Amino acid sequence: MASVFEHTVHDLIKTTSIERVVAPIATRLCHLILMCENGEAIEHADGLERAAEDVEEATRRMADVASRLSVESNDDVTKKEMEPAVVSLKACGQRVLLAALKLRIQPHEAELREELIASTQNVLLGVLKVLLVEDDAAVRKIITAAHWLMDSLSQLEAAPNIPLLLNAFQGFSDALLMLNELAWKRAKDLRDTGQQESVFCSLETLNRSISMLYNAMNSSIKHPQSTEAQAAKKYILDQVASTIRDLVSTLKSNSSGKSLSQKGSYRMKLDGLIKLLDLPHHTHLIDSGFDSLLRDLIIHCMVVANSSHKNIKRIVVDDCRRVLQLWSEISQDTNTKNCPSDHEQMQHNNGDKYFSLKKQLQKLDCSVVKAILYQLLDVFVAATVAFDDLMNAAGQPLYSHPDVLDVLNPLFTTFVSHTDKMIQVAGFISSLSTNAKHVENVENSTASLQRLKNNVKPLLLEIKEHCECARPLKKLENLHQQWVEETSHFIDALSYIVDVKEFIGLAAEEMKNQRYNCDRALNIKSPIQFNKHTANLIGCMNLVAQAVRRHINKNNNPIFRNGLLVLVKQVEASIDNVRASIRDISTKQVLATAGNGCIENREAAQLEFDKCAQSLIGDMKAVSQKVQDCLNYVRDPRVRAVLRFTNEHLLCQMSGIVSRARKMVDSQNTCDLPDLEIHMQCWSANAHFLVVELNKVEGIHPGMKQQVRLGLQEPSFIYTSLRLKREMDKFSVHNNQVVQVTEAIAEKIYHMVQYLRKKGPIQGKEAFVSTAKDVISSCQRVTQFIGFVTEHCLDQQCTDELLRITERIYTTTKQLTIISSVNAVTPGCRSSDEILVKNAQNLLHIILQGIRAAEAACIKGLKQPEPNSEGTEAVALCFQWRQNLMIHRAQQNSSLETDDLGLRKICPHEAAPSLAPVIPMQEFYR
Repeated sequence: MASVFEHTVHDLIKTTSIERVVAPIATRLCHLILMCENGEAIEHADGLERAAEDVEEATRRMADVASRLSVESNDDVTKKEMEPAVVSLKACGQRVLLAALKLRIQPHEAELREELIASTQNVLLGVLKVLLVEDDAAVRKIITAAHWLMDSLSQLEAAPNIPLLLNAFQGFSDALLMLNELAWKRAKDLRDTGQQESVFCSLETLNRSISMLYNAMNSSIKHPQSTEAQAAKKYILDQVASTIRDLVSTLKSNSSGKSLSQKGSYRMKLDGLIKLLDLPHHTHLIDSGFDSLLRDLIIHCMVVANSSHKNIKRIVVDDCRRVLQLWSEISQDTNTKNCPSDHEQMQHNNGDKYFSLKKQLQKLDCSVVKAILYQLLDVFVAATVAFDDLMNAAGQPLYSHPDVLDVLNPLFTTFVSHTDKMIQVAGFISSLSTNAKHVENVENSTASLQRLKNNVKPLLLEIKEHCECARPLKKLENLHQQWVEETSHFIDALSYIVDVKEFIGLAAEEMKNQRYNCDRALNIKSPIQFNKHTANLIGCMNLVAQAVRRHINKNNNPIFRNGLLVLVKQVEASIDNVRASIRDISTKQVLATAGNGCIENREAAQLEFDKCAQSLIGDMKAVSQKVQDCLNYVRDPRVRAVLRFTNEHLLCQMSGIVSRARKMVDSQNTCDLPDLEIHMQCWSANAHFLVVELNKVEGIHPGMKQQVRLGLQEPSFIYTSLRLKREMDKFSVHNNQVVQVTEAIAEKIYHMVQYLRKKGPIQGKEAFVSTAKDVISSCQRVTQFIGFVTEHCLDQQCTDELLRITERIYTTTKQLTIISSVNAVTPGCRSSDEILVKNAQNLLHIILQGIRAAEAACIKGLKQPEPNSEGTEAVALCFQWRQNLMIHRAQQNSSLETDDLGLRKICPHEAAPSLAPVIPMQEFYR
């Protein structure tokens, strides 16, 4: 509904005369639509039928008048365009009456209510079309006068003497007088102030040019040889012709280039309505443009409601319906009383209704502002998340995917949708302000965001075409940095319009809701929902802190500023505490669910193992049968007997190897791994012997020899079983707390390095210092793990090394704490920032040394911890890692592929299991 008025009707109406006709119809149509949506149309079915009859009669009368005027007109274009418009208008009126009759018979049918709404909309568009045909005729009349003036100007230019000049000037004056009269009347009726000013300016220029034009023409005739006189004549003629062309162009254009519904119009229209209602006499309220203002206000409110949550939308729609109901009652009372005494009685009776209408408009304003603020919270809590996700996905090694855009397009669509929502909400917020500077700042930020959004798609296409080149990704990274900065400026611009007190009140309610949702997600053990609501909670807290800081900067009272600043710092400190608590809870959830994940992975691995085992035994039997067929061509009985025995023994050996491997996978015990490797080597030697002996037999076909040789290569099944075992345990290794914390520390330090380059997510000094403190707190968990390994280490040399590294971690952590405290009170000092980053880098380097030393201690051996002690989990993690390392080495040893020197080939992409994550250190030190 709102789109019909906002993008169709509103853009077509150019004059206030058409606006006065269309505005009451549009207002009643809005009321009808809201009544149908609320179900009130069922209760007023009889009234709707009477109203439909009135509409049908009114459209018929209007169509008759329009037909008569078109017949009397000399404009052939008007006659041609008016006839179908009149026929359509009559049909629309009849369809409204038919829809009302159907609704009276079946008042509960939703489709009939929709049909009535659509028919009424068509009546509005039909009336508008008839009015626009007449309006176009008026414009053509003015353009005809302008062409007459241009012809008169040409005759004036061609006058060879003074008498002919006077005659031509008389015709020029008559044409200018007619154009001035028609254009002046048109300009006064235009709604677009830009067009209006342009027409007035052109008419004023033409009026001022009369005397200059006469003098120039007179001088050129009297002095035909004077170059100055001829140049003056040419100049003034060109100026007059250019002014006439500009006037015609302005009258033909739809607008001056500025939107008819400028930003801030909501507040201006609301203030205009309140001002009209505050007048002591409301006699001429109907003719004062109240309908037009009310229509635009209601349409804007409905657009806001359509973008809001369901409960907020219902409140705004109900308030709109009550406003329209009150105005409908006032309009009906005004139209039914015609004499002066009736008007006085109407003023007395409707006094309470005018007061109620004013109060209802103020209530509607509160609901709309609340809806806009809720949308502001929804959109700007995670203003950069969509671009962050797109950036992270683009930075992954996507070149292995057949089509990079298949991965990036969904994220890009989400980013575009979120950006459009941000721009829409910004438009809503700017409509609340009448301050031109504030509105201009919002529009500039909106244009910048729109420009940056349009630059993203070409970069994604460039990444697809040059997926192995780092330059497109670097461009996208720079664009992301600009996006983060511009988003911050965007929020700054909006904060000057938003009422901070009201915004913080709504944000506090939203934080309570998010806190409840976090507790609920935690109780039902849903990590996805928990992470989502915690992110929203922290986003709300950050948004509130930023809004209050900006409010502090606008206040000059030092006592107020200092007091509020203390509270803001407390909020920011609580944000850090909330983040730390969320990390602890998330870690516990991961550890709690890791066991379930391992069980599921183990079951999948066992199923895959059984499938591979059956396939391998089947292949082995097929090869054995081929060998048996080949033995018929061996003439030496002794050799034939040896080969038959070897063939049968290979099949038995393979069955034994499969049984041992299945037992190892089921028991999760790698103690039998060396024994299994010995049996595999024996099987390989026997298979090699069988292949060599068969190759010596001349009677066997070479193709059969090749099939036997390929079938008796070392089975890839053993390799597969070990790989499945390792993949089965990978979940618990790569999701352990040590790896997670170390990766988190590395990520924070990388963000600190980016901060020095004026990049990355860290936007200010306080966030920079807060990140350093997060590194210190996270480091304690790794130190605790290294301490547990030190306590249970059996090798004295490893113990000494671990103690030395632990001492270095404590020392570096203490230094980092002191430097971060000093850095917090030295704003703008780059050398202090560099020292802080350098110490954080050293701390990460020492932590990685400690984890590798813990791995060495695990290889040397650990003693069993006490039952249910704190070190049980750390020691169990170490043993699990050692098992994975043994499986990895056995997997590499099982490969028979060798290079030219006879050395065993291993897969370069298969990294050995490690408790320390892979960290690109060059990114931290360059």
